[in-house]
Formats: sequence, C-alpha cells, structure tokens
Amino acid sequence: MGLVAQKFRLDPGLTVAGLIHRETGEPTWRAEQQTRALLAKSGVELSERARVGGLTRPELALAESIRLWADGTADVALLDEASAMLNMKELSQLHWIVDQIRDQGRGVVYVSNRLGEIQQVADRMLMLRDGVLHDMGDDSSQYEEMLSSGTKRHTHSAIATPPPRVHVAAMPTPASQPEVAEAQPARAEVTTEEIDPRLQDAASRAESEPSQTDLADATTSAAGEANSQSAATQPQVVDNATAKRYWKEALDVKGLSCAGVSEATFSVAPGQIVGLLGERKSGMHEFIQALTGRMPPKHGVVEVFGRRVSLASTDDAALAGIGWYEPDVTPELIGKSLVAGQVPDGNLAQASEPYVAALQALDSADETFVELFGLQSPGERASRLLSLLLLTEAPIAVLEEPTASLDQKARDQLFQEMCAARERGMAILVLTSEVEELISWTDRILVFESGRLTNIWDSNTVTSVRVNEVLTGGGVPPSAPQSMTRTPTQSAEDRPKVTNAGLGWITSAGSSSEPQNSQ
Repeated sequence: MGLVAQKFRLDPGLTVAGLIHRETGEPTWRAEQQTRALLAKSGVELSERARVGGLTRPELALAESIRLWADGTADVALLDEASAMLNMKELSQLHWIVDQIRDQGRGVVYVSNRLGEIQQVADRMLMLRDGVLHDMGDDSSQYEEMLSSGTKRHTHSAIATPPPRVHVAAMPTPASQPEVAEAQPARAEVTTEEIDPRLQDAASRAESEPSQTDLADATTSAAGEANSQSAATQPQVVDNATAKRYWKEALDVKGLSCAGVSEATFSVAPGQIVGLLGERKSGMHEFIQALTGRMPPKHGVVEVFGRRVSLASTDDAALAGIGWYEPDVTPELIGKSLVAGQVPDGNLAQASEPYVAALQALDSADETFVELFGLQSPGERASRLLSLLLLTEAPIAVLEEPTASLDQKARDQLFQEMCAARERGMAILVLTSEVEELISWTDRILVFESGRLTNIWDSNTVTSVRVNEVLTGGGVPPSAPQSMTRTPTQSAEDRPKVTNAGLGWITSAGSSSEPQNSQ
C-alpha cells in the first residue's frame, strides 16, 4: 500500500525529483527527466529541482500523489486528506492523477470530508461515524440523511444580516467623513463592483451613541498618537476596549505593499467576516504573511481602530491586536495570538507564557498518543486552537485554511464559533480553499490577481462560477485539457494491470505484448 499522509515528514533538502523517485533508485539525471515529464503531463507547476522545504502543503500533496502514480509497486494507493487546502485548479489536477492510478488497475482509497468531492472521484462510498463503518455504495442520500440527523448545516441566510455592532458609533463630523462607497473609487487598484451595501452604514449600527464631547476627545487623541508614530518607532499597544467605541473600521489598510503584492487598500468593520480569494501566485498568501508580521511590508499604512501600527514581526502583529491561525502554527505563535491586543504593558512573552506552556503540553500528549497507538488527529488539534482563538478578545483574527482537516461536524461548530465572535465585534479574515465556505461564511470577498487587490465582491451576490474562474485562471490547465473531466468507470476486464514493480510499467489485461512505459 502506498500512502499520502495528512502530515508530511520529509527531508526538506530533497528535490521534487528526489521526492517522487525516492524509492526507485533512479539516477538523478533520469529522475529529473521523468519528473519533468510527469509534472508537465499533470499540469502541476513545479520545478523538478525545487526543494521540499520551500513547498507549500498543497504542492507537497500533489508531488506525493504523483509519486504514487509513477511508482507502480503499490497495489493500493491511500490518499489521506490529500485534497485538504487544495483550490479548484489543484483539486482537478489531483483527481486527474487519481484517475491515472485507477487506469493502471490499482485500487485507490480516497479519504476526504467533502461529500461533493467523494462523489466526483469515487465508485463506492464508505462513511465512518461514531466508530461504525457504513457502506453506502454510490448512494449519497444516506450520507446526507445521517449528517442532517447529527448536525445543523450552515446556510448563507444564517449570516445574511449581520448582528448589531454594539461597539460601532457614528463619527462626529459626517460632512468631512465620506461614506465608504464614495471613498472606494479613490483606491485605484480596487473596483467598487459589488461592494457590500451593508458596509456603507456600518458606523450607524449601535445601541447607544456616546456624547459628542467624548467622541471629539477620542478622535483628537487617537489622531495625535497616529501622527506621532512612524514605522521606525517601537510598536504601540492599542487600547482596543476604548477604540471599539469610536472607530467604524477595526482594520484599515492603505497602500500596503510587500513581496508579491502591490498597493493593497481595504478596510474591515468590527463584526465583519471577510474572505480572501486568489490563485497561489496571486499575492494573496504573501499579503496574509505581511498582515501577520511574517513578511514585513515594504511600505503602506495599517491602522487598528484608527491607530497606526507596525507589522515588522509576529510580536508587533499580536501587540496590535491581530490574532492568527494556520494548520501548522506552533504553540509559540498561537500563544501570542491568544493574548493579541490584550497586553497593555507590551510584555508579550510574559503574557503568552502560560498559554504556550499549556499548548506545548497538549502537543506532547498528542505525540505520545501517536507513538502508543499509531493514530493522529490533526482535526482535533485544529478545532482546539480555533476555538481558543475565537474565544479571545483579539479585535482581529486571521484564519488560514481553518477547515483543512475538519470533518463536517467540526466545520459547523467552527462556523457557530465565528458567528459568536463576530457578535462580540471581532473582525475576521478567512482564507479558505472551500468555495462554499468562502461564499456562505463571509460578508465580502477580497479578490487578488497578479499581485494586486483587484476587486471587492459582495458575498450575497457573487456566484460559485465567478469564484471558480478566479481559482482556475479562467479554465482548466492547458497541459491536460481532456483529463480534467471524469471518464466513465472501466470494468475490471478493460482496465490495464500492473505486471511488474517499477516506474509505471503496465500491459493491457489479457495481452501478451511486451511491457510499455505508461509515460
């Protein structure tokens, strides 16, 4: 049995060619030549000489899947959540590779939490729930009935109208404070197509209005502090409890540029959930890294509740009030996020120390469990960290691929926790490869293309077709146009058989001809 595991434990010094041929003993020159052909045929945009340590998780999953396709020694290929974090284009490439393995006469066990994906790629469906394995054949209705009986699925209507923003109040000088919809055209790189109309009156959603004197004092004070602070100064701790009362934008980004992104400008109100959309090379991921202090911006202004903040490091981002999650986040980094915006003395290390120690102990317990029982559950760790982050008082949370390893029940729970956090005024940015979640969980979607923020869409009116066009670059990879459409299942008699161990050598069933290289 060949395996693509959920958690990769690979030598970061390996090249892609070395990874794919690590069990074949092929000389380097031949491995590179064959890898180049395999990558081109599958449409995966990787260099055969790229180092494993520099690859993203989706790129590793595709490279490992190609390894199973190229090495015909395994009778069964087990892909354990290989599709987690893949966008639509990458998912099409993965399904094409799976079809190649099937057509070699080998079995495939394809593990996924996405019903639609299973329906596209599988001949039979098995569902494991509460320790019981259910064989559903090709009938997905049983799955849907079982799912609906145990959890309540989210719908877009559930968040069509955001809850009242009790932290937001109108600014004291309406005449000099233009509406957001009017201000958008001044942002050259962002069009106003489908801007969420609810953003226009975000400042008016409040249960009570503070006095004009209080507003004026707060505005003057915040403006003075913002003007006195430069990029070279030490990061300042934001008094979020006070700021939430007066500023209608929790996060205001103006002309932010970093490696891969140029002049991004947008804002997020308290209690809004904003999604991010783009291809791998669109600049979207680099922008998230800049916003969380992992890739310091080259220039631009970032304000949290009206106060300019520095993002030169992850410590700066946490002090500014930006919490952050991604599937492989370390206890040290998530510990800082759990106290984001809640360290008035600026001593982030001391404030996060108890959380880091507890998270390290939990990770150690998980590793011990794996050693004893040979099992691991990345989804449980993800649910734990996401729940903790969304329960904090951080004013801003950035979630990268939060549902990558979650089953449907855990996803529904996460959505409810996000709704509870937004009701408290938390602004949430979500980067997800799940089109349904991107549309139904968010209020607006930021669209990144070719290193620029090109559009801001209203999630209530955007369609999955438009989202998929962005994710696939307008279509399927040109290298294998006919392969991205699933062909009818072949019978056992018609499928080719693997006849000898090696690099994809096969002969047709019942044929006595010499082996032919499948490439």
